[in-house]
Amino acid sequence: MSASGRIGVLIETSDPTVADSLPPEGFEAGLGGQDDVIVFRAASWTGRGAPAHIAELCREAGLSQVVICGPSPALGLAPESIEVEDGQPRVPVTWAAIREHCAWVEKDEHARAAKIGRMIELAVVRARGTEPCTMTSIPAERSVAVAGNNHAAFRMAYVLLEAGFPVLMLQIGASDGCFYPISEALVGQVTSHANVQVVADASIEHVEGHVGDFRLRVSTPGERTFFRVGALVVAVDAEPGPLVLDDALDGAEQVLSLREYGEVVTHGKLNGQAVCIVLDRDGLDRRCAGQAALRSALEHARQGGKPTLLFRQIPVYGHGGQVLYDDARAAGVTVIRYDSAPRFSLVSGGLRVTVTDATLPDGVLEFPVDRLVVPAPRRPSESHARLAAMLRQPLDLQGYLQPGNVRHRPVGSARRGVYFAGGCHDECDPEEAGLEAQAVLADLMALLPDKKTIQVPAEKVVVDADKCAACLTCYRACPHGAIQPNTSQHRMDVLDPACWQCGICAAVCPGRALEHGSLRFHQMHDTLQVATRELLGRRPIIAFACRQSAVPAADAAGHVGLALPTDVLLIDVPCAGLVGDQLVLDALEQGARGVLVLGCHHDNCRSLWGSDLSRKRVDKVRDALGAVGVEGERVWFHTVAANEPHRLAHLLAEASKSMPAGQIGE
Repeated sequence: MSASGRIGVLIETSDPTVADSLPPEGFEAGLGGQDDVIVFRAASWTGRGAPAHIAELCREAGLSQVVICGPSPALGLAPESIEVEDGQPRVPVTWAAIREHCAWVEKDEHARAAKIGRMIELAVVRARGTEPCTMTSIPAERSVAVAGNNHAAFRMAYVLLEAGFPVLMLQIGASDGCFYPISEALVGQVTSHANVQVVADASIEHVEGHVGDFRLRVSTPGERTFFRVGALVVAVDAEPGPLVLDDALDGAEQVLSLREYGEVVTHGKLNGQAVCIVLDRDGLDRRCAGQAALRSALEHARQGGKPTLLFRQIPVYGHGGQVLYDDARAAGVTVIRYDSAPRFSLVSGGLRVTVTDATLPDGVLEFPVDRLVVPAPRRPSESHARLAAMLRQPLDLQGYLQPGNVRHRPVGSARRGVYFAGGCHDECDPEEAGLEAQAVLADLMALLPDKKTIQVPAEKVVVDADKCAACLTCYRACPHGAIQPNTSQHRMDVLDPACWQCGICAAVCPGRALEHGSLRFHQMHDTLQVATRELLGRRPIIAFACRQSAVPAADAAGHVGLALPTDVLLIDVPCAGLVGDQLVLDALEQGARGVLVLGCHHDNCRSLWGSDLSRKRVDKVRDALGAVGVEGERVWFHTVAANEPHRLAHLLAEASKSMPAGQIGE
């Protein structure tokens, strides 16, 4: 379907600053002389009831595209497209954030009116090139594979089962990789559930597909099985290392790991024994180790035991941690903070502990204990690297899954329908395991509703089969697992349910065989033709701004009233990774005074490496321009976080001030 028909320009007039700066009535006649633009003015076109209101307007006026001029799309509570008629393509929505990005930040009235007019014109041109959004129905599995063999995995399975999701429980790894013992009651509730299939001693060999239709190849001793599931939760824990103590204590039966201590306390096997739990022997222990030590010590004290907890830093985290600490102290748990490492020695019938209390002058303490408890060191499981390679997701610097990317925390990943939980990606105690399970459940309820199909937009990326050489460049670049080779037709296929429409594939394709479905090449070219025209007697600077970072920063700048330069025009893109060499050069060729690409900070991109790829391409363009005698200073890449409006304002002001005057060649 070609993009044609009437474009409705819906202008909000409730804000007086916006209303006073709007173009005059009939200005649409000047939008290139088109007669397909109709302007509607109202106090508000946004909010929770807006989609239904706009859908009715589209039916009455025969609109095929809508442009909303007013607040930022992040604040307008309107979708990217609106359903007008059942079974018909949805009407796409384009935004002109004239309030936050101009009216609230431009101090000069004449400049404000001129820029608002240009922003509306840009949005109309962009809308004219946008295809109606066709939804497609895809068969979907609703079962969820949970990979792991620890409290986080079983808690995840239990929460999903209770919500009605069938669960494939893949017991991968040993069950002793966590500081907490597994609740036998929880294990029983999961394994006896009518909607669970348990596969013991499992190992995932291969993963392919997308949300609603993942195909897993799973091996067990002597067998290999294939499964289809709708989603995958990886909860494979870290591996415990050996306890390393003084030579005299290595292998001593009086020494327990923190996990073993929790198990014997759970079964009431320590009676009234005196136990010393030592944290932070080789640097600060993990937070969950401190919480586990407090929980087990509290239970031990309630059983009549005599636990003593030694630490360098008090293991209290948040309100719940403080309550746990206070309860432990009240129950009789002795706590001692030390600076120099405690010493242990074997004596007749037990152990002797010597420690200097950091809070007492010359406070050397000696006391006998029956047992010594130390946390076993933790290291990434060998399966973490294999799973990361299969899922094409990065490891963190320590070798665990899911780096600290705020776009996907706490449990998500760059692959829709793939989640991380428990010790495979973070410190995790039973309470947090429950919260992680609820976070996964909330996402799955939206992704996999109680139906046998899912609805997704079609042609998020358009592939020209005649141009595609199946070179695999897009396959390697895609961080979302949304592209797969079609060997029978010698081309690449895009999996729409997996695609996030970042545009990286279109930017890296050497043959331009792939196009972003909502930002086609001709559409961006036409947009740049309008954007690069003189504005108030000066060629503007084009700033390609990531919707996840720079655009929210511009929104925030508007709300705090920071001045943004008139001659910098923001063109929002779904990811900086969409901005390729040709897009930058096209802007310069059409007369832009300069080009900025504004992306996410390193390791903070929703599409993982999209921002880093864009930085490399910008550097390449700068070098190429310099080689032919053109100022490389006309092109810059900068990173901006969504909560950095002052940084954005500074970068734009510096660009406006320092960018060479005129276009290239002038």
